[in-house]
Amino acid sequence: MAREKMLICGETATIHSPCIGRLSRLELLSMQERKGIFVAGQWVVDQVKMVDHWPEPATLACIANTATGNGGYAYNLLMDLARLDPEIRLWGAGVVGDDPLGERVLRDCSQWNIHHGQIKVRDSAPTAFTDVMTEQESGRRTLFTCHGANAKFIAEDISFNEVSASIFALGYLGFLPGMDEVDGQGRNGTSQVFQAAKAAGMRTVSDLVSSHNPKLREQIDPCIPFLDILFLNEWEASVVLGVSEDEYSGNVTGLKQMARCVLDLGIHEAVILHDEKGVALALRNGGDLYQSALKLPSDFVKGSVGAGDALAAGVLTGLQNEMSWEQCLRLGVCSAASCLNAPTCSEGIRHWSECLKLYDRYATSFG
Repeated sequence: MAREKMLICGETATIHSPCIGRLSRLELLSMQERKGIFVAGQWVVDQVKMVDHWPEPATLACIANTATGNGGYAYNLLMDLARLDPEIRLWGAGVVGDDPLGERVLRDCSQWNIHHGQIKVRDSAPTAFTDVMTEQESGRRTLFTCHGANAKFIAEDISFNEVSASIFALGYLGFLPGMDEVDGQGRNGTSQVFQAAKAAGMRTVSDLVSSHNPKLREQIDPCIPFLDILFLNEWEASVVLGVSEDEYSGNVTGLKQMARCVLDLGIHEAVILHDEKGVALALRNGGDLYQSALKLPSDFVKGSVGAGDALAAGVLTGLQNEMSWEQCLRLGVCSAASCLNAPTCSEGIRHWSECLKLYDRYATSFG
């Protein structure tokens, strides 16, 4: 574990940087000097199949059409951010295989101006992929994923050298096999990375995924002291809090209360909790906000995969553009709505100014 001294507002502070070694001068930039978003985590290629219905076991369903697109936390978030605002500087980190799917990831990064020097190519595992089975009529999807090269991603693969971002996002927590396991000192790779990002002067962000994981709370607890903003849905929140979804009761008041309970675990700045009806925000300064989802016509929805990441990308785009939290939430639900207009995660995303036009057309209130 490296020990380093840095000068903060005229005072000397000791920084422990367990995964990146010595902090460069660039890493010690103030928040005012930093700009851009650095995202690390899963890189997955989604192989989407539109099916006429979800079959019973040992029965048949028909595939109407197929599509291939980005998937996984880092890939989704960065592609969404690039589409929402091409002016935001973006960096990515993770691991892909030495195969055609890995080549696709790197091509996308080059095309969308995502700095990808920290996306490692390794031949020990294939690029991760997910089969996304989406029902045509409802848009509901069921996912079958292969961790592949993502399982090889470890804390030492991330460096904050030459990255001048103001925000660092890592996810999904509890779904990073090489980083989530807690050691005898109560730490894990994810918590070490967040600590290093905070030491480098970045605002830290994460998200969860709706996957059954009995160790989820154990794995996220070490991260909480170093985490500024957390996104999650109501099912994930119920798992983290160890309560039934019924206790949240599916209304605005319940969603706000649930967000506040997650914040009270020790998240520094904000918890953004979403369900199909809208998004609740709990702020450390005591504020609570709610933004209803858009009421979209049925023929608008082509798929629901990636909507949660699109919401997060909208909020982060708002923060980068110094919008108020109210404006950030509105952009978040509009970005998520835009995502629903395509079967893949990011194909439906438009520039943030275009996304906001959806609000004028489809805004509603679920109170």
